[in-house]
Amino acid sequence: MRLLLDTHVALWLLYEPRRLPAALARSLAAGDFQVFVSMVSVWEVAIKHSIRRPDGSPKLGCSAADFLSGVSAAGCELLPLAPAHCLHADALPYRTNPASGKLHGDPFDRMLAAQAVAEPVRLVTADPLLALHAADAPGLIEKI
Repeated sequence: MRLLLDTHVALWLLYEPRRLPAALARSLAAGDFQVFVSMVSVWEVAIKHSIRRPDGSPKLGCSAADFLSGVSAAGCELLPLAPAHCLHADALPYRTNPASGKLHGDPFDRMLAAQAVAEPVRLVTADPLLALHAADAPGLIEKI
């Protein structure tokens, strides 16, 4: 099976593996899956690392370079951004956040969902808002 890790799941794999569900952690360690991390996640990490808090510290402690090194060391493959992914993102409907009633339009989440559809590959996330796109990608988005 081919898995695409949401950005936070990839960060957990690298820096907080105890946050992964035990079954997923065992399967990843055993090499049961072909595991991908999107270049979209690298971009997200780069942006969040470059944003500074009032005290000057980065919003995210992991730089894009560290993330790329960690992803490679963990045996994950990078999934590049392709024109087909952009076309699928364009076609994705916007989903409403049930808690706020607002449209969920996170560009990173939309592109990861689009990549799941275009490849196809199962996207693993703990984000309930990203999981709203499961209706757009039956069997391809798994909330952990």
